This record gives sequence, structure tokens and C-alpha cells, in this order.
Amino acid sequence: MKIKSLVLAISSVLCTTAVWADNTVTTTTQGNYNTLSAEQQGGDGNSVSITQTTDNNQSSTSQNGSSNSVFITQYADGYTDANGSGVATISQAGFSNSVGLTQDNHNYYGNIGYVSNLLIDQQGTSNSTGIFQSSQLGTNGLTVSQNGYSNGAGVNQFYGNGDTADISQLGWYNSASVNQTAWNGTNSASISQESTSSLWGTGNTANITQDFGTSNTASITQYGSSNQASISQEGSNNTASINQQGNYNYANISQTASYAQASVSQIGDYNSIDIQQSDNNRPQIAQSGSSNTITINNVNWIPNQNFQSVTQTGTSNSASIDQSAGTNNYANTVQTGSNDVVAAVQGGNQADNVIVYQTGDNNASTISQDISGVNTTIQTVVVTQTGYGNSANVTQQ
Repeated sequence: MKIKSLVLAISSVLCTTAVWADNTVTTTTQGNYNTLSAEQQGGDGNSVSITQTTDNNQSSTSQNGSSNSVFITQYADGYTDANGSGVATISQAGFSNSVGLTQDNHNYYGNIGYVSNLLIDQQGTSNSTGIFQSSQLGTNGLTVSQNGYSNGAGVNQFYGNGDTADISQLGWYNSASVNQTAWNGTNSASISQESTSSLWGTGNTANITQDFGTSNTASITQYGSSNQASISQEGSNNTASINQQGNYNYANISQTASYAQASVSQIGDYNSIDIQQSDNNRPQIAQSGSSNTITINNVNWIPNQNFQSVTQTGTSNSASIDQSAGTNNYANTVQTGSNDVVAAVQGGNQADNVIVYQTGDNNASTISQDISGVNTTIQTVVVTQTGYGNSANVTQQ
């Protein structure tokens, strides 16, 4: 078996191909420890298709031009083999290039300790990447780097054990999406987008969805204008963070299990944040700029023991906190500026706390607590305002 593997490896290396415009490379290998390399320099409309089955296979592809495409499939088919330690490296420069890659174990869930890795680098305009990694009891990992504008990256990772996905985009009008479904362990996803345009309206979009698993982490970083970011997590002890610096950005985090943590930081103009969580969660939010809006909703899953911290600096900011179900909730809001508004609703009837600090002029606070339940214990409201023309309205009934 060792001799067979060695022969296949040498045969694959000898098939290394250098081609020009409108050329096609199609290769299929079966067995272990195979290596394939394809290089296409110059010209347009070139394509590479690589299929590798079984275990510990590697492929490398390089293309330079436009309307080029790469399709790579690394998989094992059966109940005894596993696509473990598959490696694919792809480099493209030009415009309207595309990458499609599948790393999969058909009818099997791989071997513990095996790792499938993918590295993609795209330079240019209107390039696209689609990735599918599935059924690996080891770890699936990928890194995608795109430099240019109007580029897109979509990643799907299913039933892995500690999968990782990292996407970096430099340019404008770029979009990225990561979808992870855990079989076991902890998944991690990160998206970084930086706009190189000085024009407003050159907005990027990013989305991360993580289903199942525990202690998953997701982060989105956006530098630019008109950006949007969204993170959705299922499972307990998850962590989500969004950092946006630019103009009229939007951020949304949804966490539907206990003991989750969310952190959002926005520096710029016209920002808006919407957070939805269940019980025992701790969102921390910081906004610096003007006309920002924060909405926190804890009403849908009967939350308990949520701790919410909101800090806003600027003018005409608004913070809305809804803890109308559950008990032992805590909301702390600090606003520095003028014409700011805080609205908080708590309805747990037991040991809820609201603390508001406002510094500036013409600020307003409206607090409502439900104390009608038979098990109502001490409900606390503290509002501190410094400045002129401020108002506070507290209702406990």
C-alpha cells in the first residue's frame, strides 16, 4: 500500500499543468497522499477541475486573468475511509473569477484528529467564492482573503468538531456569509471588512449563523460606511462581537440560549443596534457618534438574570431596553451628550434593577417596572441626570 501511494503521488506531480487562454484542466485521482498542482498564467476563460478521493490529499491552483474558474472536490465515499487532512490552496488575480470547493465525507463522519484546510486568495474585481465543508469529526478550517471590490464569499461548514472560518475583505461593495452547524465541540467564525473608498454608500454586508454546539465564537469587524452586520447563534455559552467604524452602520445579534455574551462597538454616524437574547446573558454596547439607536429585547424566551450595559456618547442617542419577562434583570445605561433618550421596561416582579446616568441637556428617561405579582421583591430604579432641561419619568405598578 505504501508503494501504491508513492506512485500516485509522483504521477500527480508529473501532471502539473501550465496553460493559457480558454484552456481546461480536469484531473481525478483516487487513493491516499496525492498531490496535484495546476497553474494558468494569462488569458481569460480558463478552468481547473480537481477531484481527489480518500485521504490526506493536497491540491494547489494558481490563475491570472479574468473569467477563470476553479472547482475542487476532496471527499471519501464509504464507511471505512475518511477525507482527513485534505489541503487545498487557491490563488486568483483578475476579475470575474470564481472558486467552488467541497471537502466532504460521504456517508461517514471522518476520524477524530483529522483536519481539512483551505486557503483562498483572490485579488481583483467581482470575484466569488463558495465553500462547503462537511462531516468531519476532526476540524475543518478555512481562510479566505479578497482584495478589490464587488467580491463575495459564502461558507457552509456542517457537522465538524471545532470548525474555523476566517474571511478578510479589503475594498468596497463586498459581501461575506458564514454558516456553521456543529456536530460536536466549538466552532469559530470571523469576518473582517475594510472599505478603501472615500465615498459614502459603498456599503459592505456580513452575516454569521452558528447552529448547535456550545461556546461558539463569532466576530464581525467593519471599517467603512453603510455597513451591515448580523450574527445568529444557537447553543449555550456563545460569544458574539461586532465592531463597526464608519457611517450609518447597522448591527444585529440574536442569541437563543443561556449564558451568551454579546459585545457591540460602533464609532460613527447613524448607527443602529438590535440585540435579542434569552436568559442569563450579558450584552455590552458602546456607541460614539450622533443619532445612534440601541434596542435590546429579552421578552421572547422568558429571560432571567440578564445583565445589560449600554454606553452612548454624542447627541440625539436612543436606548430602548425590554426586560418585560423574567426576574433578577439588571440594566445599566450611561449617556453623555444632549437630547438623549432612555426607555426601559421590566416586568419580572422580582429583584429587577435599572440604573441610568445622563450628562448633558434636554435628556429624558422613562422607566416602567411591573410590581403587581404576588412574589414581588425589591425593585430598584436609580436615575441621575446632570445638565439643563432634563426629565425623568418612573412608573412602578
